[in-house]
Amino acid sequence: MKELFCIIGLILSIEAYGQHSPCFFKQTNSPINIYESESGEIPFAVINQDSILENYYSVEILSSTMERHLVRIMCAASSSKALIEGWVEKRFCNVWLWTMEQSKTINIYEEPVQSSHYVKVDLTEYSEITAPVLDVSKDGWYYVSITNGEHSLFGWTKNVCTNIYGSCEHGNPYLKNHP
Repeated sequence: MKELFCIIGLILSIEAYGQHSPCFFKQTNSPINIYESESGEIPFAVINQDSILENYYSVEILSSTMERHLVRIMCAASSSKALIEGWVEKRFCNVWLWTMEQSKTINIYEEPVQSSHYVKVDLTEYSEITAPVLDVSKDGWYYVSITNGEHSLFGWTKNVCTNIYGSCEHGNPYLKNHP
């Protein structure tokens, strides 16, 4: 029976590894709890990003439930080796909203398909250009929440930068003005 669970676990981890979606932990200098299960109440590990020493983590979302993401966490400086895998609250996983062209707008879609209805969002109207990741699709779409004052917008986009440094597009002047 033990071997069966090991085989099932191996199959699930191989499947999850092929479907990862990168993001980053925005929170720094305070603890981030890591849970063994999606419904666990007691963390089995706690990590802390250090903005003074620039000790950041690279994160991959492997799976999602309503409240948490199953993530693989690696050192951002050398993301070739996983440090830990576990469940974290969704609020910790973030992406930068960005465009490759000179425009400062992105489209937020109702569904994770290009032909879906969308709203054009002017990023200059928002004080924060990072967004929490609420869900991911298998083909690179991120379901995000964008907040401007009291108004929140939820939708799908592929216009994201997934590293904590926001350095995906060096030629984007908007990202240079917003660290």
